[in-house]
Amino acid sequence: GEVSMEVIRETLITLLSCLEKGEEDSDDGLLLSSMEQEVDTTKDTDKEDEEISKFAARALAFLLQHRPNAANSSFSSAGDVNVVYGRCLMGCVERMLVRANSGDEEGTLASKLLAMKLLPNVLTSILHLCDEAAEGEDGSAANSAEMCGSEFNQFVSRVMPIVTSYFNNVTSNNNLQRVAIEAVSNCIDIIRQALKIQYRNAWGNILPGGYATFTSTLALNLLEMRGAGNEANNGNSELEGKLQSWLKELVVSLLRLRDDVEKDGTARTAVEYATSTVMRGMGLELFLSLVDFTDDHVDIGDKKKKSLNTESGAGLWWLLPLMKQSASADASALASSSSITTRSHLSFFQGRVLNLARRCDAASADGHRTAAEASIQKQRVVEVWSLLYYFCLHPIDMKENFAAVAKTVVKALSDHSRYPKLVPVICGSLKSLAVGVTGRADANPSAEA
Repeated sequence: GEVSMEVIRETLITLLSCLEKGEEDSDDGLLLSSMEQEVDTTKDTDKEDEEISKFAARALAFLLQHRPNAANSSFSSAGDVNVVYGRCLMGCVERMLVRANSGDEEGTLASKLLAMKLLPNVLTSILHLCDEAAEGEDGSAANSAEMCGSEFNQFVSRVMPIVTSYFNNVTSNNNLQRVAIEAVSNCIDIIRQALKIQYRNAWGNILPGGYATFTSTLALNLLEMRGAGNEANNGNSELEGKLQSWLKELVVSLLRLRDDVEKDGTARTAVEYATSTVMRGMGLELFLSLVDFTDDHVDIGDKKKKSLNTESGAGLWWLLPLMKQSASADASALASSSSITTRSHLSFFQGRVLNLARRCDAASADGHRTAAEASIQKQRVVEVWSLLYYFCLHPIDMKENFAAVAKTVVKALSDHSRYPKLVPVICGSLKSLAVGVTGRADANPSAEA
């Protein structure tokens, strides 16, 4: 009934207050004038944190087994039962992962291990809140779905970086690394459930939010692993393979959804926005390495499915405008950024990206195509070449491969009668390259640009 749900709401709010207790108290210790008082306070705080972490573990287990059914209840945004329940789940996990820093190292480790083992269950429960919120019959259903979606996004953005930080086998306990990898592996299929039609009302929020953040977090770990060098990466080749496989599964599943909802304008927009967010989160080079424009089949897990390119006549070419936008987004910031997502290889552009341009150029010259079809193919050539800008932001193989790319660029410019739009595209990219090289050289004269 309405009264009982109100009681549950108040109980959950009280629980949330208990989980958050201690932060302000620990800050007060910094203001003590006596060193002895500070030491005593620190000991008391550590003991209190340890007790709260244990309490959080018991509370989390209880919450997962007794999820309130608030689908047919309506409250104000501040008192929505599903939202408060989601915040309690996140509070428990955070307390166990982050704040379990007592002097009891064994207890701290056990708390973190338990939190990660329960992570798939927690993620499932928070995601299902979005489904329940969408089932409401009144006008507040959309608002409730939006709020629950925000809790899902918050959980992923706050917890996933902590969990993936344990992937590092140099700084992490072996058990932490193993359990963290297992937890993330078990979360892949759960995250992909967000693509199901039952969550459509929340797609505009959770796909560019939690789904894209989850994917980008894994991508950053893969990029950092590849950029760390062979010595630092020793023993992580298996993990690198898993990350690559997980990312392909997540990205291809998202692209397949776009093909499924092509005629649903609202859903299509949500998927395209999420795809653009994923591109920016992992960088175009990694994104393009996961997406094959040419294969007849694509692997998703253990299943082999029909190629994305043959699902509809447009194939994956709808990605080109999104990639162009991603390549030129925040141009001035990216050009001076040392972000790992902006680092690229000219060899990748030369070998992988330009193959797409060559295919489109050949298609434009096909006599069996109409003038309109040939024009579309020529436009695609320009759009593919526009990605050169991204690869000129921070190429890490300038010395080895610039000469080869330069020859291709000169050849392309010589074809300006057929492709006049390539001239400003290429010149702008080369200008970005020069600015980036000069800027990095000035910032660090001893390093290679």
